[in-house]
Amino acid sequence: MKTYHLESELDSELCSRVDFKSFIKELSANYHETEVSLISFATDLREKIQIPSSFAFFYDGSSINRFLSQGPFHHPSVFAFEFEPAECSLENFKLLAQGRMKSPFEIVHLAEGSKANWQLSLDDAAQRVTASTTLESTLDHTVKTLIDSEKRMHLSNSTEPLDNSVISRLELSDNQGLKDLLRSRAIIEIENSPELFLRNAITSIRGSKVANPD
Repeated sequence: MKTYHLESELDSELCSRVDFKSFIKELSANYHETEVSLISFATDLREKIQIPSSFAFFYDGSSINRFLSQGPFHHPSVFAFEFEPAECSLENFKLLAQGRMKSPFEIVHLAEGSKANWQLSLDDAAQRVTASTTLESTLDHTVKTLIDSEKRMHLSNSTEPLDNSVISRLELSDNQGLKDLLRSRAIIEIENSPELFLRNAITSIRGSKVANPD
């Protein structure tokens, strides 16, 4: 039985088993299953613009403090601000939201500009959040599949003693090292595949940011 001296060696071995062309096909298949919420801290936003159809849900955020006090929020979301909030800066809000959000999100500062630009900025943010959410859920599924397969292989091999270090590693609930490695490899494949839908959303996959319309 193969013995891994470092966790990274096991991660690399498992990652090498992934067919990333099939992985990206799975991303494409899962893309339209994501529903994104628009949470607006801009006053009367629905009276000012037509909310883009890329959003499945709309919420009026009456108070930042109330929102943050409600506990974890599991839905992929875009937060819209027309002005810098009085309670905190947008950068501080992002840090606070990161502690509450359990799914990808973006913050859009509508600021000055035409209402048409507002719609485009919100729609672009929704597409990026959709791409990020799809990637993360597909990574989670792939990690689980790899770990389950590896555990079955070790547990079914009765001719050799179990490598307890490997079993312990496989029992870890998050396997973040493997997920991070898979993500980096997947991004390379996406960047080299301009015909795929995630091509235009690659910046959001690397991390959420405060977006400002031109």
